[in-house]
Amino acid sequence: RKKVDETLGLPASSGEETEYLIRAIDAGARIEYDPSIVVHHPRKNVDLPVLGSREGAGIGYILRKHHYPARTVARMLFRPAGGVLVALAQRDRARARFQLETLRGRVRGYRS
Repeated sequence: RKKVDETLGLPASSGEETEYLIRAIDAGARIEYDPSIVVHHPRKNVDLPVLGSREGAGIGYILRKHHYPARTVARMLFRPAGGVLVALAQRDRARARFQLETLRGRVRGYRS
């Protein structure tokens, strides 16, 4: 039985749910998608750039920890980079900042 990775989860980072799924699959579990299951999170006033940075760092850390291939890492970095460009084209500065902080967080988490 593996110890819980305490570097994941709030308040420091994010990504613990992804970590649990990866560990379950590695242990032989079978995961199924059920579209009838819906998870709702209570609405909170959050600082989106802080959220993007935190969640990005968790994903970046998981990508490195589980030795994801370079192609997957590149795709996970490309998505928020593309999101910055799309948001700027739409003149949505708040969304652009969120995407930029997500990208920065992923790079920081991957390098940690």
